[in-house]
Formats: sequence, C-alpha cells, structure tokens
Amino acid sequence: MGEGSLSQEEIDALLMGADETTAEAGVSEEPGSISMDLSSGLSDSEKNSLISPFSEALQAASTVAGSLVGKKISISNVRFEELGSSEVSSQIQIGSVVVAINMGAAISTIAFTEEQAKNIAMLMMGLDSLPEEIDEAHLSTIGELSNTLTSSMANKLTDKFGESLSPNVPETKIYSGIADLPSFPGENIAKLSFTFNIEGVISAQVSQYFDSTSVSRWASKAGGLANAAKDTASNFGMGAPMASSDRSMQTSKEQVPITPISFPSLGAGTGGQQAPQGNFELLLDVQMVLTVELGRTKKYVKDILGLGEGSIIELDKLAGEPVDLLVNQKLIAKGEVVVIDENFGVRVTDIVGPTERLAKINS
Repeated sequence: MGEGSLSQEEIDALLMGADETTAEAGVSEEPGSISMDLSSGLSDSEKNSLISPFSEALQAASTVAGSLVGKKISISNVRFEELGSSEVSSQIQIGSVVVAINMGAAISTIAFTEEQAKNIAMLMMGLDSLPEEIDEAHLSTIGELSNTLTSSMANKLTDKFGESLSPNVPETKIYSGIADLPSFPGENIAKLSFTFNIEGVISAQVSQYFDSTSVSRWASKAGGLANAAKDTASNFGMGAPMASSDRSMQTSKEQVPITPISFPSLGAGTGGQQAPQGNFELLLDVQMVLTVELGRTKKYVKDILGLGEGSIIELDKLAGEPVDLLVNQKLIAKGEVVVIDENFGVRVTDIVGPTERLAKINS
C-alpha cells in the first residue's frame, strides 16, 4: 500500500467503530417522549434539560388547539434534529402549506403537507369533503390553527426560559420553493418533528423549524435552571425525591400524632346568620363593569370570515324577551331596553336570585 493509504483491516476497524458510535447515539422514539439529536455541540445534560419544557409546551398547545378545532388533539413521537439550510427546502414537498411566525427572539415555521392542510381546512370550516384546491380562506384557517399552537408553546417557553416570545401575525403560503421560507440566521436549522393526531380525522407527521441559535440558547438556560434547582435542594438539605413506598414505610414507623381542628359554629347569631364584621362601606366606591347582553350565538370560522356590511346575525333571544344584566360576567338581573333622550337604557324588571342564578350556571 502507498504512503498515507489504509489497509483493508484498518478500514474495517474504522467502520465497526462508526457503527458502535451510531448505536450509542441512538434516540428514543416512544410515543409521548422527546428525544434530542442536535449536533451543535450540546452536552447530554443540556439535551435532557430541554425535554421537560418542550414536553409541557406541546401538551398545553395540543389542549388549546383541541378547543379551537372541537376535537381532541394529541402530540407524540416528538424529536429534534439539526439540518443545514440547504436541506430544509428538500424536505418540504412542493404544494405544502408553510406558516412562518416571528416569535420575537426566535423564528418558527410549521409545514403541513397538502393532504394534511386539506383535512385541517375541511374540519375547521365544517366542509362536507376535502377541498379540491387550497384557497385563501383555507390558508387563513390553517394559519389560525398554527398561530394557536405556536402562541401556546411560546407562553410556556417564555415562563421556562425567561425571555419574551411573542408570536406576530402568521404568514401562510403554498410552498413552491426555498423563497417561501423565512431567512433563518446561521448555517443550521433545528427541526422539531411530531405526530399530530386529530381524533378520527388525521394522524400524520408535522415539522416545525426553529433557528438553531435560539435552540442552543434555550438549552443553556434550561441547563442553568436545572442546576439552580439542584443547588437549592442541596442548601435546604433535600436529597432525591423519596419513593412512595419509602414514604409509606417512614410514616408507619414514625406514627405522627394528629390533632383534630375545632371550627366555630356557623349557626352563631340571629336566625343562624352571623352579622358581617368589618366596615362594608370601604367597598362602596369600588367600580365594577356592568354589561347588558342582547344575546349570543356560535358561528363556524367560514361563516365569520364571510361576514360583511349588511350581514344579519341571528341571536338566541326572541324578540321582546328581556335582556340580561351582567356584573363582571355574572348574571344579576333582567330588564327591557328603553330610550332616554338619544341614549339607550335598561329598565330593570327582575332581580335574579341565588337559586335562579345557580340553575343558569348549571344549565
């Protein structure tokens, strides 16, 4: 062999070593777990520190998004990987719907395949079948869902990392090339992929892209929070959490005495009612919001988007039926609308008692 060349035995040894390294660096893909595979130099402890905040953020996002869609949404099989900028465009299919959202301190882009986008639009807009093509109304609906997911995630991550993450208005496009993606800072991009499941409608892999700079910063802050929690526990003499079996054994051994608490009788005073104590007049100058409610109704997103000048909205109240008077969103009375000079007013016709108020809440 010439100088600088490797023998077959040396090549085989190198390949075996690469296989072992790859096996050791494998990631978990169990449902509901989050695995980190960022090659940006993050340590194992930093990677592990990101598991908890992102898990909580995604759980909160799925709950909020489910209330918007009207069906249960679950997110599982979550993982991170780092890509080069040129790799992202090759992973997104032409015709997909991409939603770019500037989060202030970070950049986020969610990519839905064309089929995923059509299923989401059909569900949220109350359509009977999949749309043949994705139009502006469909894009607006998908952008609303993406904004709900990202905003909920941002709220949780803001609390965890202590930085302002305020998503702005999403920009939703049908992907035709790399020009439809935002300009990510740096050479690498962090890809967050997860299984997005809408009960009975769709179960598919969805990708969300962040700039790697923000992900590295979050990992550093998450690691610092974890170390601070350990130091606090150490300073107070607290070790690792005690297992439930150990706690039960310790309780049975120590036999801590328990003394019942005696409360004063609630029947004291005239007629079983105790006169209020303190100066009630201190509350008389407190201002409260009084709202007169004519009626309510629910509409699909497609109906709201179709509202214009001259549109008529039918409410749940009959003509001539009393209007509701609410104080801080609590029903206190009913009345009829009158005109005083040039202003509207309400003549109180009935004060709602506690029994009727409770019945209305439970109905």
